[in-house]
Amino acid sequence: MKRKHIYRALLLAAFIFAICSSAVIGAYANVRPQDDFYEYVNGSWLAETEIRSDRSAAGSFTEVSDEVEKILRDDLGALARSSRNTGDPIMDMAAEYYRQSADFSRRDREDFEPARHDYERIERIADLKDLSSKAARLTLDGFPMPFGVFVENDFVDVTKYTVWVSMPDSFMGDPSYYEEEDETGARLKPLVEELLTKLFVLSGAGPEAAAANTVRAMAFDRLIAKYIPDAEARTYSTTYHDPMPYDEFTSKIHAFDFDALVTRLIFARPEIINVAHRAYFEAFDEICGESNFENMKSWMKANFLMDAAGKLSRAFMLANMWYGAAVSGAGSVTPFEEIPFIQTSQVFDDAIGIYFGKRYFGPETKRDVEEIIKEEIAVYRNRLKENIWLGEHTKERAIRKLDAMTIRVGYPDKLHPIYKYYKVTPAEKGGSLYSNFRALSKAGIRYNYSLYGTTPDKTLWSMAAYATNAYYDRADNSITFPSGILRLPFYSPEQGNIANIGAIGTVIAHEISHAFDKNGAQRDENGNMRQWWTNSDLAEFEKRTAAIKALFDGIKVDGGIVNGEITLGENIADAGGLSCALETAAGRTPGKRLSKAQLEKFFRSYAIMWRSKTRSEMQELMLLQDTHSPAKLRVNVQLSNCGGFSEAFDVKEGDKMYISPERRVQIW
Repeated sequence: MKRKHIYRALLLAAFIFAICSSAVIGAYANVRPQDDFYEYVNGSWLAETEIRSDRSAAGSFTEVSDEVEKILRDDLGALARSSRNTGDPIMDMAAEYYRQSADFSRRDREDFEPARHDYERIERIADLKDLSSKAARLTLDGFPMPFGVFVENDFVDVTKYTVWVSMPDSFMGDPSYYEEEDETGARLKPLVEELLTKLFVLSGAGPEAAAANTVRAMAFDRLIAKYIPDAEARTYSTTYHDPMPYDEFTSKIHAFDFDALVTRLIFARPEIINVAHRAYFEAFDEICGESNFENMKSWMKANFLMDAAGKLSRAFMLANMWYGAAVSGAGSVTPFEEIPFIQTSQVFDDAIGIYFGKRYFGPETKRDVEEIIKEEIAVYRNRLKENIWLGEHTKERAIRKLDAMTIRVGYPDKLHPIYKYYKVTPAEKGGSLYSNFRALSKAGIRYNYSLYGTTPDKTLWSMAAYATNAYYDRADNSITFPSGILRLPFYSPEQGNIANIGAIGTVIAHEISHAFDKNGAQRDENGNMRQWWTNSDLAEFEKRTAAIKALFDGIKVDGGIVNGEITLGENIADAGGLSCALETAAGRTPGKRLSKAQLEKFFRSYAIMWRSKTRSEMQELMLLQDTHSPAKLRVNVQLSNCGGFSEAFDVKEGDKMYISPERRVQIW
């Protein structure tokens, strides 16, 4: 349930599992490790590092991500400049797409023309009845609609797909931003209005017509934003699980013929439909009624222009880019020479990831990282067996889930089947960046609808293999570590076991822990949403998660206050990851006990990987919308809660990082 426009800036700034960084670290100034370990380790870096002018954040992640991206930008650029085919038809398509993205002269010359026909399709919609009759074709062709219809895993039975309906994305991303007294909204709303007006003018509207379109679009957006779940509700997947009989759903809505729409999209009439935002659809006839038609039409046009802008002339691109910069606090926009790779990777990410993995990821790294994972799962299994607050039934089910976990390292074994639908028309045959983008988008939509009635393929990845990131997938109980994160300083044979486990080891254990955070705890070993806890064990789990929430809730940081509920899942995973990785590191030493020097090395490695700097504008947004705590707290609060840290640095009562043993919270 992504909120496209505000969230775009968040994604540009903070691919949040941002980790990692550099070499030798010493004590910073007069900061004591017992008072502020994050500053003690990272202070020099924080003082000396400047955020790149076109970015809203800098940090360990960006250093590694930029390194990987440069490699791929150089490789793909060389491929695009070559007239020879690679022998890989998908990478050949990617190279052609890159060439068309890089042809800014042509893009400037054609300006809005490639998109004009599609834009006029929206302009020609006469009324609500006309929109309803064209809804299936518009949806299949990827036009913005006041609803979403898609095929996704069933929450209760992950061996099948379910049809979902959801409300559309809002320009503002959070309902609170439309409230009169909201300071963030007061900053964002004029930026959105300026962007929309500029895009309407670029598309050919006069100043007055552009302003009127913006007013109407914003009016409709304000209307739908009321139905966005609040930030805390958005944190939990159960918020979006609301199945109801299909006939009941379609019979209650009269503004659109949803039965005709759905059956045309999937060529079937499902028995059940998952209504991700029930309150929105209960008010659908009022929201999307005839009286709101003109506002809705302007909103559709505005969304279309924002989506198309990046594939048109530099004037359109810059409108979008300067908006993103203003939202995130950046002082400039991404250099044009970096744009072709960014745009190509957005649609060919799986193929480019496999290319990167095969060329730059070695089998030795794969074997070693898989060994770390094996050791950490063994640690986790033992901790579950020896757990003192879980009953035997819940322990057995938890261990079963752990043992059923799928492990993925490096890059996928096969290309995603979506590429069977892909076709890129060369420039010499009339293809343009915009036309090919639309064609690929349509292919993705048709692929999604084709999934209905099939069995989900659990071997597919949800992240590019070049990503400096990692993830746990609740739907199939899997952990994935792309090759992009398995580089210095996350992992390297040269930096030794302790540093590796302090970095990549905590990442691995973090992802394992997500199987047992508040969202993960609702899923069984197959990924099905099912209650597998006893009531008493679940009550104790809730008690302990409340204690984790209390550790973070209300802490004041630059940009606002931390919400312990929004960040709870990631804080649980951080705590479990740190604790289990520490035990794994000890398991690799004689006597299975880390020396004080080894403990210090481990914790320094952990602190280095979370170092980052974020502009205040972006921090403000992240405190409401990001499920991760600020980096400094991921270090200082988590280490304060860790007995091994107190042992390593002789933390005592009166030190700022002291938490008494009875107040420390351990879940896993």
